[in-house]
Amino acid sequence: MESAPSWTNARARLARATQLGDQEAEERARCDLKAARAEDYIRRLVETAPPLRPEAVERLRALLFSPATGGQDREDAPDAA
Repeated sequence: MESAPSWTNARARLARATQLGDQEAEERARCDLKAARAEDYIRRLVETAPPLRPEAVERLRALLFSPATGGQDREDAPDAA
């Protein structure tokens, strides 16, 4: 049997916060849900993708860790010095 996607817990927390009318918890749950769905999508994409060339890896790294996307600081990025 296939397990539930990782984002289902975040979706349940969002539903509960909405039911309770807790706007702060609802906002946090919406952010967590977006992050969890993105993580799930990226994980599935990586699992099915062919190996990437080094240039493609660098382009993706720049995209994921750019300040405009709210990515991690460069110090937290993989392979940061």
